[in-house]
Amino acid sequence: MYVAVARKHVRLMILLLCFCWLGALVFYVYSRPVYFSRALVKTDISDRNKTADQAFQEKARVAGIAAELTYPHIIERAAARLGVKASARDIQAHYIKKVTAKPNLEGNIEIEVYPYSFDWANRWSETLVREYLDYRMQKRKAELDQRIAEHAAERKQLIEMVEEDRKTIAGAKIENGLLSADINYRLLINTPGDIGDAKRKIAAIRRARVQLTSPDLDTVGRLSIISAVTAELEVGTVISPSPTTVILPSPAAEPNGESAPPSTAQQGPATPPANAPESTAQKQEPMVVVTPQTSTDSSWKDVVRDINIRQAKQEDLLRTYQPGHRLVMAEQDHIDALNLRLEGEMRTALLRLDNEYRLLLERLDHLEKQLPELLRVEQEFKRARDDQSLVSANMAGWLSQIRYIDNKIEQSRFAFDRDRVTLSFQNNTQINENPVSPNRLGLMIYATVLGLMLAIGIPFLIEYLDHTLSNMEEVEAAFQLRGLGIIPKIGNVEDSPRLLDHPESKESNILENFRVIRTNLLSMGSVSKPPHVVIVTSAMPKEGKTFVSSNLALSFAQTGAKTLLIDTDLRRGRLHRLFGYRKQPGLSGVLLDQVTLDEAIRPTPNENLFMLSAGQHLETGTELLGSEKFIGILDQLRKRFDRIVMDTPPVLGLSETSILQNHVDGVLFVIWSGQTPIKSVQAAIEILQANGANFYGFVLNRLDLSASANYYQYYYYSHDYYYQYTPRALENT
Repeated sequence: MYVAVARKHVRLMILLLCFCWLGALVFYVYSRPVYFSRALVKTDISDRNKTADQAFQEKARVAGIAAELTYPHIIERAAARLGVKASARDIQAHYIKKVTAKPNLEGNIEIEVYPYSFDWANRWSETLVREYLDYRMQKRKAELDQRIAEHAAERKQLIEMVEEDRKTIAGAKIENGLLSADINYRLLINTPGDIGDAKRKIAAIRRARVQLTSPDLDTVGRLSIISAVTAELEVGTVISPSPTTVILPSPAAEPNGESAPPSTAQQGPATPPANAPESTAQKQEPMVVVTPQTSTDSSWKDVVRDINIRQAKQEDLLRTYQPGHRLVMAEQDHIDALNLRLEGEMRTALLRLDNEYRLLLERLDHLEKQLPELLRVEQEFKRARDDQSLVSANMAGWLSQIRYIDNKIEQSRFAFDRDRVTLSFQNNTQINENPVSPNRLGLMIYATVLGLMLAIGIPFLIEYLDHTLSNMEEVEAAFQLRGLGIIPKIGNVEDSPRLLDHPESKESNILENFRVIRTNLLSMGSVSKPPHVVIVTSAMPKEGKTFVSSNLALSFAQTGAKTLLIDTDLRRGRLHRLFGYRKQPGLSGVLLDQVTLDEAIRPTPNENLFMLSAGQHLETGTELLGSEKFIGILDQLRKRFDRIVMDTPPVLGLSETSILQNHVDGVLFVIWSGQTPIKSVQAAIEILQANGANFYGFVLNRLDLSASANYYQYYYYSHDYYYQYTPRALENT
C-alpha cells in the first residue's frame, strides 16, 4: 500500500524534491559569503592562591567578561574603530552575521566571529578586545572621579558640622542637674501606668453598675457581678489621696455570718526620699498605702449553698407532708432567714463597690493633675542627658566619619588600575580565507533531506485528509453494509451511460462485475426480502445510478428472467436515451391516466428486458409516486415481471427515494469511488434507515484501477485479470 501511494503521487514527490533543490540553488547564488575566525584572549587572575568559593567566583567573572564582549555598545565601538558608524542591529545585518565569546577549559576566552568580509575576520577580535579595555578604563575613571567628588563633598560637610559643634560647646554652660532631674523623673515615671489602671477599674465598676440596674437580676446574680468586679480590683495599691479621702475596709465576716461595719482607714504623711531636693519634697503630697479588706466570696456563696440545701430538703418534705406542716414551715423559716442574710450581703457589697468607685475617681483626678509635672520633669531629664551625651560623643563621631572618608578615597585611588582579572589579546588561532557559508555540500544535504521529508509527508497527508471512499472494507466497517461489488472506471460513462451488451467490446470484462453484483444481490434474498423489486439510488447526483441500474437489469435479463427497468426520476429522467426511445409515453402519463400501462412499457433490443421511461416532466412527481395509483401499478407489474429495477433520484435534497423504498423489496446504494464525501454517504444512509429501508448493500462505482493502490487491491477486477483467462490465453498454455 505504501508503494502504491508513492506511485500515485510520484510526480508530486519529484516536484517537491526538485523545488527544495531549486531553493537551495537560489540560496547559494544570492546569499552573501560568510567568513570565520577564532581568536584567543588570555585572562590573568592576580590571586592564584584562593579557596574553592573564590575560584568559582573568578570563573563566573570570566564568563561575565565574555558576555560583556558581545554587548551592543561594545560592538558599535569596535565597528566605529573599523570605520563603520551604525547601530548594533545594522552591523549584524550588513557586516557581521554572528559574534560569540565564551571561556574555554583553561579559563581563557575564545572569540568566534562570522563577518561578511575577510578583512573584518582578520581584524575584528583584536579591535573588539582593545575597545572593551578602553571602555572599561573610561568607565572606571568616571566612577572614580564621581566617587572622589562625593566623598569630598561629604568630608567638607562633616568638617563644617565639627566646627559648629565646637563653637556651640565652647559657648554653652552645662549645669550638673542630671542627678536631680533623674530623681524627680523616677518619682513620677509610673504616673501614666497608674492612670491607665485607675481608668480600667473605673470602667469595670461602671459596667457592673449598668448590669446591676437590670430588673431581671436576682440577689445571687447581683452578688456574682459585684464579686467579679471586686476580684479585678488589685489589693495594696499605692495612691496619693486628698486629705478628705475616706477608705472603707472590707467587712470582716462575723461568726454568725454578719458583716462588720466599715471603719475609716488611717492615713498619714509619707516620708520623702532622703536624696530628693527640698523643693520636690515640699511639692509631694503625703503618700499612703491603701489595703482594703475585701470580703471573700465564701460568705454569700455559703448562704446560697445553704438556701439550696434547705429548698431541696423542703421539696423532699412536701412529697410527704402538706405545705402547712410544722416541719415544712420550719424549713421555710430557715430559708427566709437566709434570704435576709443574703440581702444584707448584697447591700454591704453595693456599699463597698460605691466606696471603691469614689476612691478611684479621686485617685484618677489626683494622678491627672500630676501629668504636667511629669512632662516637665521628663523634658528636664532628657535635656540634661542629651547635653551630657553630646559632649562625650559628638566630637568623636564626626572625627571618626572624617577618617573613614579619607580611607575610602585612598582605597579608591589605589584600586583604580588594579583588577583581579586582566585581559590580553594573543592572536587569531583560526582564520579561513574561503567562505564557510553557504556550504555547497551541506546545503545540498539539507535540501535533499527536506525534500525527502516533504515528498514522503505531503502525499500521506493528502491521503489522510481524503474524506472520500475508495475501499470496500472501509465502507463496510463504517456503515455496516455489505459490498456487492465494484465497477471499474471506463471512459466517460458518467457523461453518457450505456449498456454493456456487446461481448466483443473491450469493456466486456465489466459484464462479469455486474454478474458478481447480481449474484451477491440474489444471495441477500436468503437473509432479507427476495430482490423482486429493487431501487438503485445514491447520495448525490451523477454517481452512476442510471449506468448501474440499466446494466444490472440487463444482467437479470441475460439469466432469462423477465425484467422491467423503470425510470422514476420524473424531473430529469434520461433512461430512455440508452435505447434510443422518446421520453413519452412513460410513467407520468400512466399516473395521469393519459396512456395505459401496456402503451407505456416498451421492449428493448435485449431479450427479456423491458423499459418504462419517466414520461413528461412533472414538478409534482413526489405526490404521484406516493399515491395509491402508483402502488396499484406496482402491484400489477410485480405479477407480470420476474425482476423490476428502478432508477431513482438521489437521496439528499429529494424525497422520491424515501417514498419509494416503502413499496419495494430493498435498496441498492451506489457510491462514486474517490468522489462521494463520507458525510454525504452517512447522511443519505441515515435518512433511508430512518424511513425503514432494507439495504441489500452498496456498489463502489467508477473505481480507478489505473491507480496503483486500487490496482493491487482489486487486481482480480482488472482487464488484465480477465484477459489472462480468455480462450485464446488458455490455448497458449
